[in-house]
Amino acid sequence: ISSSTTTTIGAERTIDSYALANADQFNYISSGDNLAIGQSFRSAGDKLTRVTFYGRAVGSPTGNTTAQLYGHTGTFGTTGLPSGSVLATSDVIDSTTISAVEGPVTFTFSGDQQYVMTSGSVYVIAWSYTGGSTSNHIGVDVDISSPTAAGRAYYLKGSTWFTTTQDPIGTSGATDDMSFILSGSAVTITTTTIRPQLIASYSF
Repeated sequence: ISSSTTTTIGAERTIDSYALANADQFNYISSGDNLAIGQSFRSAGDKLTRVTFYGRAVGSPTGNTTAQLYGHTGTFGTTGLPSGSVLATSDVIDSTTISAVEGPVTFTFSGDQQYVMTSGSVYVIAWSYTGGSTSNHIGVDVDISSPTAAGRAYYLKGSTWFTTTQDPIGTSGATDDMSFILSGSAVTITTTTIRPQLIASYSF
């Protein structure tokens, strides 16, 4: 008995999203603010290809910014948190190219950073920026008043993730959602088993 495995990569599709129209707040990422803001989502078994967040440059941030994929532990959408080390990192974007006018910022995952996620598992996709300062940062669009996404937002300060953060007009709630569009390619793995068959015989 022998078997062979075939992996088929489908067309790019939207894995999850939350509309920019829902956003009502900018929360900051920089060396002097949150180091990253992430959103949890449930995977359908895709290879990660890109993510679009929405935001703007505030002041004159410098240095590179990326998107990062993390694992997740706990209950999806309620008490869970990002967990472990970074699973995948996007190509870098020079923060000086981000407009001062609110708009989409798209990160591409290339090569071996196109992480193949497990169907049914929960992950966190985050916008990370460790440059800049409290006066030169990136403002990230977040819904803090009436979030309805299945997942939830998280804020990285130092090496610890939190469900709330201090923002320009007060403290965000514990159920915030980022505006984002996450894309990937469907991965189908097919295993074919070949069993030997008796074609002919001759008795001695």
